[in-house]
Amino acid sequence: MIQPSRNRPSRPTLFDDQGEVVELASAWLRSLVESPRNYSPKSIELYGNNLKYFCEYLRSSELHSRIPIDVLLTSISTLGLEKYFKSLQNDGFADSTVRNREVSLKEFFVWLTTAQAGHIRTESGWSRRYMTRRPRRKMPRFITKNQFIQLACALNHESQRCVLHFMYETGVRVSEVPRIMKHDIDLLQCFDETFEYLPLLIRGSKGSGKDHIKERYSLISRAVFSRIQRYHNTAVYRFSGGNAVKPAFLNIKKKPLTAKAVQKMISDARKRAGFPAGIISPHRLRHGTALSILQGEWGNDYIEKMVLIQTQFGHSSIKSTEQYTHLPAAMFSKLKERGLKSRFEEAQDIYTKTYLPIRLCVERRGRPKKRRAQL
Repeated sequence: MIQPSRNRPSRPTLFDDQGEVVELASAWLRSLVESPRNYSPKSIELYGNNLKYFCEYLRSSELHSRIPIDVLLTSISTLGLEKYFKSLQNDGFADSTVRNREVSLKEFFVWLTTAQAGHIRTESGWSRRYMTRRPRRKMPRFITKNQFIQLACALNHESQRCVLHFMYETGVRVSEVPRIMKHDIDLLQCFDETFEYLPLLIRGSKGSGKDHIKERYSLISRAVFSRIQRYHNTAVYRFSGGNAVKPAFLNIKKKPLTAKAVQKMISDARKRAGFPAGIISPHRLRHGTALSILQGEWGNDYIEKMVLIQTQFGHSSIKSTEQYTHLPAAMFSKLKERGLKSRFEEAQDIYTKTYLPIRLCVERRGRPKKRRAQL
């Protein structure tokens, strides 16, 4: 696929192995750009890649090697589609990956039956809703408080530790971090100092459409709020310049922090901390936040805690939050016996153990030159 230019409307295009444009696939992808359903650029790219993999599969067959891809797409049968999905399963692809490929292909073949595509196909090929197995839902993997402290201590800059603590505290998605602005943090100063938790505006990433931001409020403890304020008062942050609307978090080069930079920061810290691959990820930080809420003092019972997590995380449906109901009930009965832990105390403890003071130091490059004596 050709990546669209920033200076022109998105025109995704799919090429075959001969460098020829796959007309039907490209037309479908462009229809997604103009669709009233407002597909995000990432979704369109995902659909395009899934369709590309299918075209590569068709081309790999000796029987199809000389037939144009567009002809193969218009003539392939349900049996041929099922054979493709079966080959993916035999090659060891996860059920979730195979289902993801099917969702993309189904939408494309349904489009081929529409007037917009010229009714190229009379039937999509799907006689039932899905041909593939339903993916098993994975249990959430949590990061504990001690694991988080170990991870944070592997970061070499307080600005990095600060943003990591903020993510663990609020459960924000990695894509939502760059949208936190300094003025969002400053607005929290209007609340009484006796408040242990403050409502922070989050511009969510799960809105309906590519340009739609779904706003919500997440609670942040005063301990983390104080840590961010302390970071904002450093000379490194104050003299970084920037626009009138300044991001709350900057990278070590004093530039706005990006989602990719946060992912790399966590990945590098994971390696330095000695965690095996797959143990630490931005989304597992989010699961760790859920575990902290379940173990904390918020909510009078399990149901209330679920609702609080749904609100904190910005889940549109409680079904997304239900993944946290699979924890053993005995785990929480023991917590109840010894008393619930305050999330504020947890945040303060993490702050104390991971705070890294900014020390001003002058690096010497070689020995200083001796001054000549004045005559």
